[in-house]
Amino acid sequence: MKKIFILILFLAFQKQFAQNLVCFTTPQPAKPVGSSMKSWMVSNAKADFNNDGIDDIFSATVNGIALLQSNGTGSFSSDTILDIGLTTGAVLTGDFNNDGRADIAATVPDSNKVAIILGTGTGTILSVFVFSVGLLPCSLASGDFNNDAKIDLAIANYSSNTVSIYKGVGNGTFTFLTNYNVGVNPSILIAGDFNNNGNLDLMVNSTNASYILKGNGAGLFAVSTFSNLLATNLITRDVTADGNLDVLYTHLNDSLVYLAKGNGNYTFLPAISYSLSHTNGYHTLNGLYADDFNNDGKMDFICASTDNSTFISHECYLEIFNGQGSGNFTGPSSFSVSSTGFQVPFGFIPVDANNDSKLDIVVALDNAGIIEILYNCNTVGVIENSEDKYGIALYPNPTSDIINISFDLETEIKKVEIFNDFGQLIHQEIVIFKDNGTVINTKELPNGVYHLTLRQAQGYNTVIATKQFVISRYLNSDNSN
Repeated sequence: MKKIFILILFLAFQKQFAQNLVCFTTPQPAKPVGSSMKSWMVSNAKADFNNDGIDDIFSATVNGIALLQSNGTGSFSSDTILDIGLTTGAVLTGDFNNDGRADIAATVPDSNKVAIILGTGTGTILSVFVFSVGLLPCSLASGDFNNDAKIDLAIANYSSNTVSIYKGVGNGTFTFLTNYNVGVNPSILIAGDFNNNGNLDLMVNSTNASYILKGNGAGLFAVSTFSNLLATNLITRDVTADGNLDVLYTHLNDSLVYLAKGNGNYTFLPAISYSLSHTNGYHTLNGLYADDFNNDGKMDFICASTDNSTFISHECYLEIFNGQGSGNFTGPSSFSVSSTGFQVPFGFIPVDANNDSKLDIVVALDNAGIIEILYNCNTVGVIENSEDKYGIALYPNPTSDIINISFDLETEIKKVEIFNDFGQLIHQEIVIFKDNGTVINTKELPNGVYHLTLRQAQGYNTVIATKQFVISRYLNSDNSN
């Protein structure tokens, strides 16, 4: 009975929430967070560093890493310095020693090193491991490049013109594998599965060209030139929800955001451009981030920009584009963020600041030591459950711990595959459909957007359908009965 009620409720509300716009409050009053944050620009990351179930924020500083611990009510503690005695650059987080606790990797550009900071799970440092890399390391990417369930690292070395690959040992240390030449001054490095073979690849932007490093699943790559993006920001997501990774980027010579739709075979369609509200020719684009901010199952994106047209005050903006599906967007909605003093570029990071399972936006103002927060005011919606010719539907959607699949096909045995937004296969199982449906357990998956592929029996080579679903435990749904 409960399942029938949930399905009826879903159908009743699907149209109401199908067109949810991305909604954020105006920036809340600036909050001082400490002097070390004055050096925070666009190098930041998030993770739960003290195991309280709430993401904290990290940023590169002159002494190490600045940590802002969230209290889950929309406030952050004054910054704590994780002092490693080194000036850090790019930062990312992950579990590098497989102990279930968040760790940090950071480049140290002035001494050509990378620092691995292992966390205790209580907000403090367990140990620090530093190793030498190429000249002027400026960008990091992580992932399991050799499929051994341990996180590996890729490092872009700006002045060495190389990407270095380091194999994760699983105890917080890394072993050098090899270097790859990638043109002149590689500056941005990202990871993703760009040909849907289950192995992570790399994409790197250099001054003279952009490259794809095709992963073989054993930690080695084949370098291929594919374009010259001249990117200042570069991210990858499955924006079109077709199972292929796409690329969003900003260009060195204009104030536009570009979307190159992926074909799933290392190639991309010609890029589509999106205009910002504030483009007078003097804008610096300071950041780019894509996610489903309004829980409608469609990817949105946010671009940050700074108006450099005057020498007195530099106005900062967040431009928010609302995804309509298939790579189409409306907007942008523009928010002006406070700026004070001379030359105030800024960084931002989406994070759930008030623990309601919705992404807010935390903005840091450089040279000011303050943050502002745009709170997510979206009603958690429901994805429009459009059935295809086979009558396949997913519900409830968004969900928390299970996803129901219903269909009108005769074949009972099928294969279900679930992919994350980086194009990686994270779950697969052979299922037996009874009474035209089955249930998939999603309890171990974190909040986010996923893609479910249903394959026909007899070799499981035929894809019947690909559907998108969202996990959002803000719903607190009891779907167990």
